[in-house]
Amino acid sequence: MPLHYRSRRRMYGEHTDTITCLTFSPRGTLLAAGGLDGKVTVWSSKTSRLLFVVECKAGVVSVAAVPPSEVSFLVGLTNGAVVSVKVVQEELCATVYEAHTYPVECLAVCGELVATGAHDEVHIWRFTDHEDRWTPVSRVDDPPMIGASVSAEVLVCSLHWPTTAHVPNILMVSYIHHGIVFWDVDQAKAARLITIKTDIGSTSIAADRQLLAVSNISTRFDLYNLASGTPLASLSHKVAMHLRVPVQFIHNRRVLLGGSTVGKICMWDIQTGELLQTLHHPGTYALQHIQTHTTILQTQTWTVTLTKYIIATASSSKEDGPYIELWEGQETYSVLSRLRTASTEGEQVRT
Repeated sequence: MPLHYRSRRRMYGEHTDTITCLTFSPRGTLLAAGGLDGKVTVWSSKTSRLLFVVECKAGVVSVAAVPPSEVSFLVGLTNGAVVSVKVVQEELCATVYEAHTYPVECLAVCGELVATGAHDEVHIWRFTDHEDRWTPVSRVDDPPMIGASVSAEVLVCSLHWPTTAHVPNILMVSYIHHGIVFWDVDQAKAARLITIKTDIGSTSIAADRQLLAVSNISTRFDLYNLASGTPLASLSHKVAMHLRVPVQFIHNRRVLLGGSTVGKICMWDIQTGELLQTLHHPGTYALQHIQTHTTILQTQTWTVTLTKYIIATASSSKEDGPYIELWEGQETYSVLSRLRTASTEGEQVRT
């Protein structure tokens, strides 16, 4: 990873209770944050300026962007409702939909399909953003009860759409005690099960759909082959409390980003397992997310590609209160550097 992340800016003073969720808009221009104070705040990721605030009647525990719009989000509340928040002709609009009786802790959007997870329930909806239509499609069956999980409570912890051109409309549902189920929406049945021997805090799928990362609640982050479910490697980190912490692939799956309960975020090289960098700041992390921005600069003699990466982290420290930190790294690649590398290695390059 030929770059180093640095803290760019801290946003605070708006939330009065724990920040539980963050998400970037599809092109990364906006960052939405939700908290137990019932507020959804939307910030400019470029200037870190607060753009607008939505006050809900219950705590916010999940938020998801609605592509391709840059100004449309779905918000999950502790009272089981889902709120559509968007800007229409410079006016802020909010519509409330009934979804569950439990807190909606998981949201995942794939086209017009939306998956919501609350306690032991997973529902699938068809959401037409421009028409404000929210229609139930189906409900995911309970996971298989196998071995020690027979007496464990069913609790959903992550939802993903690993949909490809060859396998459309597949929802991956991760449970704390019952492994991972791949749900075929079209056939309304479970297509596959991955048994995980540890309790799951969260999961992430690599962009190429080859690797699965599991944040287990006890000691570490585990890597699996997504196609076979075979364990590949484990990356340990310090654990102060057995809580659910996030995990995410970044840098085209070359790096794994993992949260913690000890005030730091770690980045590991996927191939070597080497700890690349640790981001420090006080408090227990609620969630982190990443968005990639690419800018191509033209000069008279060569093309320079400048890629910027931003990580947003949420923390709740006793001294500073709830706040969001933006971390930025960038890597530069140019044709000139490639020519120099090729010359050193004896490569023939046609220009």
